[in-house]
Amino acid sequence: MGSHDDDNDDRPATHAGYVAHATYKPTGALIVLYIAAEQGIDVDGSRYAVVCRLHSTIIGETSKRSARRSMRRPEFCEDCMGIDDTQKSYCVEAEGC
Repeated sequence: MGSHDDDNDDRPATHAGYVAHATYKPTGALIVLYIAAEQGIDVDGSRYAVVCRLHSTIIGETSKRSARRSMRRPEFCEDCMGIDDTQKSYCVEAEGC
């Protein structure tokens, strides 16, 4: 049971411990929810791990409800929170990002 980085298949649904995934639209980041132990992720005893695949950040959550909340708005990922829809529109138009 390796981490998602070790898997040859990049589809999250094929990874050990996969529960769900979503795209955080402002950054396009893929946010994946895993059962931490099944994925081999140590999150200090939390049952669930929420992973931002784009920025390689992780947070542990004790309930599925809180994990899904973190998926919708990944405040644990400073890079995702560092850009909002207005900034992304500007960056795309200016091609500076």
